Amino acid sequence: MQLSKRNICPFCLKEVVATATWCGSCGRDLPSNKPYPLEIPPKIEFYEIVPDGALFGIALRGEIKISGLEMESAQIVLAALNRGCELEKQDKSMSANLR
Repeated sequence: MQLSKRNICPFCLKEVVATATWCGSCGRDLPSNKPYPLEIPPKIEFYEIVPDGALFGIALRGEIKISGLEMESAQIVLAALNRGCELEKQDKSMSANLR
């Protein structure tokens, strides 16, 4: 089985067949003079609370970034950091939709 080449719609960011002239998802005409290769957006990673001796730390990808926190403080910091990650993710999707 041969896979067909895929592109990304520059308007809704959905996959389309490379030879498509319009997007089956959003219905917009695709630009014919500029290729839009399939790009996988970077995965947004989230921070997590991890044990750090008798206290707790905040880690990203298994690496402790902040250490020596009480659980309540760790939860507050974690919520703030992950809220920042969510806002970054929203900003990236909004800017992608404006292209």
